Amino acid sequence: MSAFGLFAWLLALPVLAQDLPNLAALQARGGAVSGLVVDLDDGRIVAELSPDRQVTPASVTKLVTGALALETWGPDHSFTTRIAATATPQDGRVAGDLVLIGGADPALTEEGLWHLARDLAQQGIQEVSGDLIIDASRFGHVECSLRDRCEALAQSHHSYAAPLSAAAVNFASVAVTLRPGAAAGQAAQVQPEPFQLPSLQVVADTSTRAGGGFDLQVVRDSLSEGERLQVAGSVPAGHQPVAIRRSVAHPERHSGEVLRGFLQREGVTLQGELRFAYTPQPYQLVLAQYEGRPLGETLKSMMYYSTNFTADVLALELSRNAGQGAPLNLPQAGAFLSRYLHESLSGSRFGQGVSPVANLRDGSGLDPENRVSARELVALLDRIYMRLDLFQPFLGALSVPLHARGTLLRGQDPEWATNVAGKTGGLSVPVSVTTFAGYLRFPDGGWGAFAFLVNGAPGQPIARADAFEAMRRDFAVLRSRGSE
Repeated sequence: MSAFGLFAWLLALPVLAQDLPNLAALQARGGAVSGLVVDLDDGRIVAELSPDRQVTPASVTKLVTGALALETWGPDHSFTTRIAATATPQDGRVAGDLVLIGGADPALTEEGLWHLARDLAQQGIQEVSGDLIIDASRFGHVECSLRDRCEALAQSHHSYAAPLSAAAVNFASVAVTLRPGAAAGQAAQVQPEPFQLPSLQVVADTSTRAGGGFDLQVVRDSLSEGERLQVAGSVPAGHQPVAIRRSVAHPERHSGEVLRGFLQREGVTLQGELRFAYTPQPYQLVLAQYEGRPLGETLKSMMYYSTNFTADVLALELSRNAGQGAPLNLPQAGAFLSRYLHESLSGSRFGQGVSPVANLRDGSGLDPENRVSARELVALLDRIYMRLDLFQPFLGALSVPLHARGTLLRGQDPEWATNVAGKTGGLSVPVSVTTFAGYLRFPDGGWGAFAFLVNGAPGQPIARADAFEAMRRDFAVLRSRGSE
């Protein structure tokens, strides 16, 4: 076949849809598969396999959250974090409390808190007689609704299941930077970022060795009065510094200690304590505010790194925007996303005669009880495609396989690697899940959409590599049929 481009086969396809034999083979092995490929310009179904089967979508759920966020706020929307005071500053002193008002910025980093601290110092404020209050009332206290998040409150070996808050920083995770010693046998350096926090003990037992890879165990445990991060193992000599993150147990405390540290660095002395509030706090005036990154940029990062914290904070804020009162929780937010998906299918040219039944329990896809079909996802993709103001930033947030993280999705087919853009998803328990959904470009300049959802059966996992290979091969099959 010539380099005319991916999907030249579509021009010669008959009206009846072709099947997806390689995905069907995975289904024959006991997997649950839902697949659909459509032409968005002429409304034609190109290929399908159980398109209405409800399966676990994993992180392609982020497509739903991202689409609704764009439709609700637009790509230039940003989230605002504020610092207020309960008394007017006089002669460089606030005779009252400072209040950090969380604005549900899903991508607020330490840089934002540093900007707020610097703004106060530039106003001449040098002393605060009262407390620093972290106001997380926008969501209230968000209870964990998933086993992974609940278990991570006590002990965390990762950062993907961080707790949720409207006033969190750094995705509710703490980082340490590891640097090897100057020579093998020396201790490796472990540096908390951006600095040591009062409630976080860092216990390091690390060494430098000649060659090899990393051999590290990093665990964060909750203590009665704080948290402990234990770092043990070895790093190779001469390696570049490496940052490692673990989720925190108390996101509001984490934000407060980071902000307090920056205030101290800027010469602002706090006399009082650190307090946390989940109901709105009174204040007299706003002293400073920080506008986060535009939503379009936030979505691009969320899709590329598949950041669960970002997606679930967006889901909670969407629920709040729709009228849900605090305290918020993810199952309620997921139900709101489900209704949006139902509406998309009901109004879609690809959903005629099909009843929407998708059931989402979060905005990230971390919950294995989420259920959605390929047709419902394609209907959503079609909805966004019909809006140029949304399609452009939404497409820009998706990954092309050639530039995606890792190599499993890319494969050896250069046409596949450069002519599809989408979001992947994956889970390993209670069953294996490998998913991919997004857009494709036709050689005549037209557009298509696809959704491939592959679930294994209990005790019968389907390897991620096998699922991606089946997707690529089915595109190749359709391509060859189109050239006959």
